[in-house]
Amino acid sequence: KSIWSKYCLKKANAVISISHELSKFFTYNGVRVDEVIHNGVILAQKNDANQSIAEIDGKTIFWPARFSVLKGALAILEMFSEINDPSIKLVITADKKDIKDERLLSIIGSNKNIIFTGWLSKTEIDTLYAKASVVVYPSLYLEPFGRVPVEAMSHKKPVIVSNCGGLREIVLHEYNGLVIDPENKLEFIKAINKICSDPAYASILGENGYKRYKQHFTGDVMIKKYIALIDNLVRSHD
Repeated sequence: KSIWSKYCLKKANAVISISHELSKFFTYNGVRVDEVIHNGVILAQKNDANQSIAEIDGKTIFWPARFSVLKGALAILEMFSEINDPSIKLVITADKKDIKDERLLSIIGSNKNIIFTGWLSKTEIDTLYAKASVVVYPSLYLEPFGRVPVEAMSHKKPVIVSNCGGLREIVLHEYNGLVIDPENKLEFIKAINKICSDPAYASILGENGYKRYKQHFTGDVMIKKYIALIDNLVRSHD
């Protein structure tokens, strides 16, 4: 938003946005956007996990993100506190020792099915994606894109995302996941129960997500678009 940032962006030969929502933000702030190119994710590989990760099994809600209220931490914990199925686990890739908010700690301490893994390698993250029943990503701010839902789709997993920012460009409601208002706890709970209680429905969402991933969000798709844009720029300056 700074004057210097706007000056630099206006001097660029091309400005690329990673989502249409971010493009709207740029345009609103007086910056021209030449093209929208979504981020791409390299296809997931199957890997062996360490023993602690291997022990996480059964119905699993997976949230692989930076632990932050803006990323949906409170919304996720409050939702999970109302889940009545004791077979469902919530797995979070954060370290509980880093959480200082007493309200969050109270919710965490009262539920033995909330698992904090701490820092994980990409191999371990991919293993948890493969094990997950559903992946959640309920950001509360203008998410520029959202890599986590795409990674989940590469593993054929259904995704529940918020209706904020570029997430709606990745997840199509009831096609490859569910788009919710994360501050509506009942809506969030309903979405979780719908997917976790119906494996056939979850499988359809996952398969649709994989198709959508292959069509729009692979590394190859992204690279081809960047090469085409750079090629056009070079030709226009010959």
